Amino acid sequence: MKENSFNAIFGDVISYLEGLKGATGVTGTADARQHICACIRDARDGMEKRYADINKYVKTNFMKSVEGKTALLDRHKCAATLMVAFLEQPIDIKTPIIPTMKERLAIRIGLSIMLTMILDMNGKDVEETKSDTAFSIFLKDNKNAFNFPEVLSDDNPYEQNWELELYFARRENKLFILSLANELFCIEKYNRMIAGVESV
Repeated sequence: MKENSFNAIFGDVISYLEGLKGATGVTGTADARQHICACIRDARDGMEKRYADINKYVKTNFMKSVEGKTALLDRHKCAATLMVAFLEQPIDIKTPIIPTMKERLAIRIGLSIMLTMILDMNGKDVEETKSDTAFSIFLKDNKNAFNFPEVLSDDNPYEQNWELELYFARRENKLFILSLANELFCIEKYNRMIAGVESV
């Protein structure tokens, strides 16, 4: 992943945390928020190294190699890889109100990567550029955010259920890149359906 992409993603996560004013006690005091931000900044090198290791593992084990070409992760696998790299870092992000804050931030990281890669038109063919340009307009009009589906028979919203899934998967050491990438793909597909923009 390019350095500017990492910078954008980290900036997004830090801004998100600092933007939680604490009025509702979501993340505790301002000092607690600053502590979490500092811990995330300190974990950056470890995340980048772990991302590189997982990236190589995914390419080697899950992707068909094409002779003469370097296999590249699509945006969903790329996002899933960095989410797992983040979740594996020894960052103490515990709040009494949101015990799944680490998982919430991992989701934000994954969606931020997808957004960055959708908005970046470099290296895309004509059809992909056309499709992603139209989808980019929808995302920008939606404040650069993805919508989550409504749940069918649960009191918890979709994102909260996803956080819980990641929390227990991490606790049981059962985070799986391909499953997570598929969830990200489904989120993008859902938003493309809302936008009326099909992927190529």
